[in-house]
Amino acid sequence: MTKDSQITAMKSCLETAARTLKYLPNNPLDRHQKLRSIWGNIDRASESISSKTGKYLPSAIEIDDMYYIIDLLMGLPDLERKLLWARANRIPWALLQNQIGRSRTHLYQIHHRGLISLTNLYRVKKPLDIMNKIG
Repeated sequence: MTKDSQITAMKSCLETAARTLKYLPNNPLDRHQKLRSIWGNIDRASESISSKTGKYLPSAIEIDDMYYIIDLLMGLPDLERKLLWARANRIPWALLQNQIGRSRTHLYQIHHRGLISLTNLYRVKKPLDIMNKIG
């Protein structure tokens, strides 16, 4: 795999991790009693559970992948980590410019450097299941 395709695959892994974290269920004790009693339907083909309300719930493999990516992110400097996670959550560049106080070009360079560092960390630690996605 070329370096560009590895970076593109890493972006995809980051976005999947962000989406998985977004759709994890809240603490059951925080919900209304009526909502706690609704059981989800198990879809054996996709290994995911969907509640009766139709909300997507991530599978165990997606949750494991998310934890792995988050662990890798902790090995990066603060600015790179925050920028990678913000872009994985699709926060616009303009908003990041205002929050961080740097130009879009500089933020893109930091983002790209962070993706390269994350890809290198990923290859060094040799993950189990998601290694096929990046190569």
